[in-house]
Amino acid sequence: MILACDTSGPQASVALWSDGRLAAEIVIQRSQPHAVTLMPAVEDLLNRCDLAPTEIDGFACATGPGSFTGIRIGISSIKAMAYGTGRPAIGISTLEAMAWPYLRCPAMIVLPMIDARNRRVFAGAWLNEETILPEDAWQTSDLVGSITDLPVRPALILLVGHRPEAFFDANGQPVIPGTIIAPEALSQSRASVIAEIAEIRLRKDPSASPHLLLPQYLAVSQAERRAAGGRP
Repeated sequence: MILACDTSGPQASVALWSDGRLAAEIVIQRSQPHAVTLMPAVEDLLNRCDLAPTEIDGFACATGPGSFTGIRIGISSIKAMAYGTGRPAIGISTLEAMAWPYLRCPAMIVLPMIDARNRRVFAGAWLNEETILPEDAWQTSDLVGSITDLPVRPALILLVGHRPEAFFDANGQPVIPGTIIAPEALSQSRASVIAEIAEIRLRKDPSASPHLLLPQYLAVSQAERRAAGGRP
């Protein structure tokens, strides 16, 4: 039984995954800070499922990229619950969680993207469940060029999440033929997906230590850029 959360983006979600199935999920589109909404959502979920934290077998959360503050809140909360119950904890990439629902679609590049500002996106690319472009903070023009230059490119490229204008011309047509956009409702990272991935990985390594749960920022924070004299 896995309890997972995702606070890496504008919405917070908490999910309970039990024996290969989704048992319950709460999704909150942010109206208050994640620090205010996350733990009450966890408590509500456990109460509705008539469970205590000690009955959870493992914990998981999104490790980013995404909101620096949100990532820290999710990781610290999951670590606290894992340490308090003596259970394992595992982190899952936000980009991988966005791509996960589509990874078994054959011969299609899945390209999840999160706005990183300043004409950049956090992105990675998968094909037939294999990573073909590493997760990084990409300039949108470089990302388009890297996808175009891939030695093998299938007929379809699925954009998931943030839609950079660089992939479309002034008439709204894709710069790379075969580019399509995933539905908005299926373009957010969700705790239920994180829990599903975590169950698979925790079955292989049930000893995953919360000590190893670390954020995956892929870029420096705005405060760090300002301190270094960079752009805000």
